[in-house]
Amino acid sequence: MINYYVLDTETTGLKADYHEIVQISLIRYSDKFQSSVNIKPMFPNRASPDVLRIINKTRNELLKGKPKEDAVKYIHDLILDDGVQPKDRCIIAHNYSFDQRFCHSLWSSVNLEFPADMWLCTQAFAKKYAKHIGLEKYAKQQNQPKAKFGLDMCLKAASIPPKSGQHNAVIDTQNTDAFVKFLFDQKLNHVDLIKRKPHNLNPSVTKDLDITDF
Repeated sequence: MINYYVLDTETTGLKADYHEIVQISLIRYSDKFQSSVNIKPMFPNRASPDVLRIINKTRNELLKGKPKEDAVKYIHDLILDDGVQPKDRCIIAHNYSFDQRFCHSLWSSVNLEFPADMWLCTQAFAKKYAKHIGLEKYAKQQNQPKAKFGLDMCLKAASIPPKSGQHNAVIDTQNTDAFVKFLFDQKLNHVDLIKRKPHNLNPSVTKDLDITDF
């Protein structure tokens, strides 16, 4: 049995080895319990001006977050509370590779391994079943040459009103959760979309693995 968690992060930029997570939100899919934390960056001056504009924060406002050690322990312990092993946990995120890189970098910075080995991308899920969930039809209605797979577009194609406040991890996690519930309710096969990417504190020996490798 797989334990699913829906996750979203906000960061100070696009480079996981240079920028930092400043907000992380997690929904435990089994009972919809949500927990979120703002994280104080160690290098606020590295924050991209464009990103600050998008997330509507100033560098001084970023400093109101928790120290990263406390923030990671809080989320880490919340995940561990389910009592299973990392190999039995799956993180769901829209365009998960971004969040996965940043989470692994943050956990490594406090000498912990991220406690979930599997990742599922709702964007890849939507691309696989674009016709089935109405994305192609919605694109035509919007006079678009082809379907787009941003979270907002996916929600609208599925007739799910997006919650306002995008680019806030709390809201984006709720929107992703609503979309993945829709996908799961369609009984669409997603097992082949799950990727095993166990965190290794020595990234030089880390490789991407498919779920069938375990």
